[in-house]
Amino acid sequence: MRWFAVVLPLMLLGMPTRSFACGPEVEIHFQEASPDQFRISFTRGPKLSLERLEIRLAGSAAGAVFDEYTGLDLQSPSPSGAAITAIDYATPPDMTVTLTFKDFLEKRTLDFRSDLDDSGRALDIDQNHLATGELEGATARAVLRHAEGPIIEIEGRFDRHDKARLGERACV
Repeated sequence: MRWFAVVLPLMLLGMPTRSFACGPEVEIHFQEASPDQFRISFTRGPKLSLERLEIRLAGSAAGAVFDEYTGLDLQSPSPSGAAITAIDYATPPDMTVTLTFKDFLEKRTLDFRSDLDDSGRALDIDQNHLATGELEGATARAVLRHAEGPIIEIEGRFDRHDKARLGERACV
């Protein structure tokens, strides 16, 4: 029985273990409001900062479009310390907004407000309002910078709940 007490721990040491290291992740949640809001959360990315985020509406289920091209006047200050320093809209056919950030570090959240409309592709009556799921198919791309300089890009797509998760789907 003594050999079992010695051999079993040694066997367990030699067994392969699964690593759960995950890459960076940014989550975006769209909420219909007045004005509409994108809640941007930098959920995971130690030693990284979120430098830029591009949201492209062109592939959305409703053919969503940016209705107002307003700047920083619609942005509320973030209690986390992150801030939007520039907003750049690309008009049709791209329907893209690019946000540039300052001090957007891991575990911080920021709200971006801009008015979105339904271009009529969804065949609903209210084109001034996006129903849940009408943003599905829109894409987003984030540019992150490591504290030591390298750039990382992650991408994602909005789902039927108007949420996008940018980054690795599974941890390995």
